[in-house]
Amino acid sequence: MKNTTTDFLLSLSLVLGMILCLSPFLLYWFIHIYDGGQYYWVIQGPFPFSHMGSFAYQIVTYISLFVGGVLCVAVYLLGKENKWKYISLLPLVGVVAVIGLYVMVGVIVT
Repeated sequence: MKNTTTDFLLSLSLVLGMILCLSPFLLYWFIHIYDGGQYYWVIQGPFPFSHMGSFAYQIVTYISLFVGGVLCVAVYLLGKENKWKYISLLPLVGVVAVIGLYVMVGVIVT
């Protein structure tokens, strides 16, 4: 009998990864395409939303969500293949990827 807790956590990782990978597209659609008034409504909100008017903040948010989703799907794939020895490297790869993307966006914007 397989470990049901591990299977549940891996399935949860896959679902969370798919949601995180789709969320930048849904967020962009909600802010810019859905209704013209949505953009002004969002940027007049409290702190995290008030910065959504900035291109740099939006691109960092979208990239962070997408990278988080890819990492969750990678955890699922590595877990299903029983390659747990590589999972310990995954947080390091994620941190390096996110830092690299922030630096890249900072260079592009400035």
